[in-house]
Amino acid sequence: MISSESSNVVAVVVLLGLRGVGKSSVGAIAARQLGREFVDLDPLTAAELGVGTAAEALRRFDVQAFREAESRALEAVLGEPRSMVLSLGGGTPTFEPSRAQLVAVRDAGGARLIYLHGTPAELRDRLALTDLSQRPALLGASALDEVGSLYTARDGSYRDLADAMIETGGRSAEDVAASVLASLITPR
Repeated sequence: MISSESSNVVAVVVLLGLRGVGKSSVGAIAARQLGREFVDLDPLTAAELGVGTAAEALRRFDVQAFREAESRALEAVLGEPRSMVLSLGGGTPTFEPSRAQLVAVRDAGGARLIYLHGTPAELRDRLALTDLSQRPALLGASALDEVGSLYTARDGSYRDLADAMIETGGRSAEDVAASVLASLITPR
């Protein structure tokens, strides 16, 4: 276990990646092991829009309104001085104001950004096992059919932004969380 007070562990651990990669599951485990709060940005974004879930928000509002609310929620979370593991929505880093916030906090030494990576085939397989009504399509296709397009559009951006990338394929959430913790003591 890594001590949350360890001087070489940043205050905010940020998990990014496509939907279905396990950001929320891994984040909750990593936060527990670090003795930190776990924060999932999706419920905060939904609350910002006055709805119950991120899926409902995406159904009721256009993507631009959702991203703007998400950026406000991110700003509020990052503006509170606290140690946490933060799970982003898959598209959070694709919206320039949100990306700028992440870069600023990372470059100031306050956060470590970790890309949880899964291949499109792995992500489709995982998503197929979930409640797809909670994962609305973003591009007009079904949530499963759009995985490849979203991967192509976002993978390079995630790689550019991240301090570390962790492969999730064929691994348990506990095993991925252990890799997240190990990446925190590795120089950027």
